[in-house]
Amino acid sequence: MHRKKLAGLCLLVLWVGALNSVCRSQQEQCAKATTPAPSLNCAFSVKPTTLQPLTLGAPYISASDPAQKAYETYLYPDSSNKLPAPHRAKGEAIAATIKPLNAQGNVDLVNGKIVAIAEGMSNMRDDMEAFLALLATKQAEVNPKFQFVNLAEGSCDLECWVAKGVGAVDPQVQIVILKQSNNRPQTADGSPKQPSSNFSNRDSKRFPAHALTTKGLLKTRILNLKKKYPNLKLVYITSRSYGGWSCAPSADDYREPVGFEEGFSVKWLLEDQILGKDPQLVFEGNNAPAPWLAWGPYLWNSAWTQDMFRADGTHPCEKGAAVVAQMWYDSLSTDSASRLWFRQEVSTPVETSATDGVILGSSPRLLQNYPNPFNGQTGISFYLPAGAFATLTIYNVYGQEVRTLFQGMAGAGVSRVNWDGFDHRGNPVPSGIYLYKLLSGSYSLTKRLAFLK
Repeated sequence: MHRKKLAGLCLLVLWVGALNSVCRSQQEQCAKATTPAPSLNCAFSVKPTTLQPLTLGAPYISASDPAQKAYETYLYPDSSNKLPAPHRAKGEAIAATIKPLNAQGNVDLVNGKIVAIAEGMSNMRDDMEAFLALLATKQAEVNPKFQFVNLAEGSCDLECWVAKGVGAVDPQVQIVILKQSNNRPQTADGSPKQPSSNFSNRDSKRFPAHALTTKGLLKTRILNLKKKYPNLKLVYITSRSYGGWSCAPSADDYREPVGFEEGFSVKWLLEDQILGKDPQLVFEGNNAPAPWLAWGPYLWNSAWTQDMFRADGTHPCEKGAAVVAQMWYDSLSTDSASRLWFRQEVSTPVETSATDGVILGSSPRLLQNYPNPFNGQTGISFYLPAGAFATLTIYNVYGQEVRTLFQGMAGAGVSRVNWDGFDHRGNPVPSGIYLYKLLSGSYSLTKRLAFLK
């Protein structure tokens, strides 16, 4: 195809995020996996391959730390890669409140959307284009009310995003996923590294100053996000992917161990919220300044081969972006604080018996649970004349939400959902009377049930 025609075609498809990679891949193919291994040592006196992922728990002693202090790894406090149970329970409770919103930020189960946005720099942009493409193949699994917008920008690092401030307010966004980077490593006193200065492990001495500065910038951006998106509830953060293949003369800022060390920025920020060290990161209560925070997938992996990246060793090619996209999809699909609003929950269709004939017609119906009272598990059936988005929720007699049993597309006919007597935190509820409510379109139907231990 003629070069001018190809350029014109690329301009036409820029508005479709998932297709951007088509244009770039014409010129920026994956690097060859056979590139000599010494390229790993092009920036530092210590090969980046000596670094180990935070998830392995090996204490990190940085050659740029004059005190040679060993820094604790793992993703979360208490030497664990698992989200602490109390913080997870709070995240699950918040996730249960996520409902489709309209453009004004009001709950609208019919026309509203559950909007999530991605923010970050150019390699995040490429990852999220692959994620959009993956979502297009998973329509049967993803909540039809879920809408994902890729706002990551090329040549816009963390300092760039902080400089943007709050900007226009959007009340529809409830979830943000981040991969940010501060591309200006500091020296030992925290001052920015000049482009012409030596960047070796021996002379740079930027850790932990750079990671702490990055943590502060990340916090500032998240607090601004809460102001920009007043209904923002959940933020999932990850750090840089492996940068050991970056050897271009102008790519000092992306080389290892910078990518690895920025994982500490995320780790330390999350610890401040989880352990209650920073009042600015409080996420509970009215007018809380921050959203709930957790790790997304941890991406840094020194086992990544060079053919996961483009020639610059920094940006993922199609192969690498596809791997990251799948990691994000698996994380959102399985995590207990995200799968409720991300996945399309499937209600169980049941055959209609002769006695069910009374419910057939043009109004949705909610049936009495069976057995009732119950002390183990009970089934709740409802009827929809046509497939529609529906929510089935348990409340106590004071009107407080106990657990959302179902939220998603339900098929036409009779469907059944089971309740085991546990709340959204996994705790058994006390004996008593409870309400269960079906919302579908403009219909709201409520019945009572009894739980006996």
